[in-house]
Amino acid sequence: MKIRTDFVSNSSSSSFVLLGKVLDFNKFVDVVCAAGFKSENDDDYVDVWEIADWIEDKTHGFLEVKGAGYDGEYDTVLVGADPSKMKNTDVLKDFKQKVIGELAKFGIKAKLSDINFESGGSDAGGMSWIGDCG
Repeated sequence: MKIRTDFVSNSSSSSFVLLGKVLDFNKFVDVVCAAGFKSENDDDYVDVWEIADWIEDKTHGFLEVKGAGYDGEYDTVLVGADPSKMKNTDVLKDFKQKVIGELAKFGIKAKLSDINFESGGSDAGGMSWIGDCG
């Protein structure tokens, strides 16, 4: 069997793998707003890129936010950590616990069974929410 080790560019390939939790998009926005996120935009849209940057900044780059869905129809988001951030001495259970601890900072409740390997081909670009966190 041949194992492909170079970049695959067809649409069925994955551009990211995260160890995290999939959340309903609207619930995600509500939880993040309750955790203190404030949009810097002057309009009525909260851009998910803004939220993703805020979460990444607050966790020093540990957590990432990705769109979960097909063909641009995103009704869920994935919040998690890149497994390549695991140290050689890390045990998967301990790494999952770290993800759970970081998610809790934003009011996202999770248990070990909620944290799974998820993959996809898109960032959270193009996802907006009408309204503000006020």
